Amino acid sequence: MTYSVTVAQMRSHVRQLCEANRIAINYDRHASASYREREIWIRAVRSSRAYAVALHEIGHILGRYQLSRATLVRERHAWDWARRNGLRWTPEMRRHADRCLEHYARQESIPQHKATLGGPLVSQFPSAGDVAAQRRKRTSESANASKRHSGSQMNWPRGLFRVWVVASVLWAVGYAGYFWHSCWLQSETGDYWCFTGEFDDWMEPLRHFGWRQYLFNSGWAVGVPLLVLLMGWATYAVLQWIVIGVRGR
Repeated sequence: MTYSVTVAQMRSHVRQLCEANRIAINYDRHASASYREREIWIRAVRSSRAYAVALHEIGHILGRYQLSRATLVRERHAWDWARRNGLRWTPEMRRHADRCLEHYARQESIPQHKATLGGPLVSQFPSAGDVAAQRRKRTSESANASKRHSGSQMNWPRGLFRVWVVASVLWAVGYAGYFWHSCWLQSETGDYWCFTGEFDDWMEPLRHFGWRQYLFNSGWAVGVPLLVLLMGWATYAVLQWIVIGVRGR
């Protein structure tokens, strides 16, 4: 159909289909369906791709050949049901369906999947001599700083910058942990599915990530600390300008 369909209409259509066919809807990060229990697990419909996935999961219950032992047969007919029963079927939805089918076709062509690890670990720790030299250097710098600032006020810019460094590291580590915790291993194919950030909370196999997905996640991990640094620097510059102006009167 060529007329425009809103996200609200897509969401309502999914709900109506499930109510008419007595299919229970559950909301979860991982989309799936139970043919015998007549239940589906989907994300909230907030985009055309999420709508396509919801229809696809309904197709696993209402579509043809869903008792077949061949995964590709079940997937192909579930997507076919989604295409024929959707209010709309955009090129983006078609491309996503084609990508999913290609993924399953490629996995069926591989007789066995084996997890591979990288090469041998290389120690990243400095030598004992380097550690001692760095410790002496830090001690000397600390003593010199104490002499320079003895009897004076605290160096706020340096202190706040150190706080920012620590907070930035914690933020980057925390976001990396959050991103990896959001991933899940598909036991059937051996792929890790992770958040892409393209459409709210959309997920894709990690090996399908492109520069946009990596840019999005890098922006969150690095961009937020840089934005905080920029805002802090601007605030400090404004305060310095105000203090100098007051002293000059």
